[in-house]
Amino acid sequence: MKYIPLVLLVLIPLMATSQNIKPQKTAHATINAAGGDVSDYGGSISYSIGQVFFTAHHDPENQILEGVQQPLVIFARPIVEKEKNFKVVAYPNPGTDYFIIHASNYANRALSYNFMDLQGRLLKAERFGKSGTTRVNIASLPVAIYLLRIYDNGKFIKTIKIIKN
Repeated sequence: MKYIPLVLLVLIPLMATSQNIKPQKTAHATINAAGGDVSDYGGSISYSIGQVFFTAHHDPENQILEGVQQPLVIFARPIVEKEKNFKVVAYPNPGTDYFIIHASNYANRALSYNFMDLQGRLLKAERFGKSGTTRVNIASLPVAIYLLRIYDNGKFIKTIKIIKN
């Protein structure tokens, strides 16, 4: 017990200097109690809890804030307006032997689909029929959940979850 204050006097300055980094344009370094990353198809975010120290370094070209996470935008997805008259549906869902994909307002489109399992293995990839309706046979596939990805001229439109009973 009598050595605790002495140990703290030695460890606190070491902890304070452990966060010092050489100033660089892309320097990111912190010591945190907890934190993590969360991401999905729309983007990702990093978070941290319990940042102990904060130090700032400035010069004409750089600004480094140690101990504080700074946002770093790598990819910005443009906002795309969806066409209101165009819809793609798959029915019956859940199904047993087949399902039908129907695209409304099909004129002047080159629709195709990729049918895959949840591990991402491609099971079928075909173009739509001329009428905008396509029948997909799934009788030989095991009971599971599958993904149907719809494309127009190679551009991704939507994903539909297909359940096979």
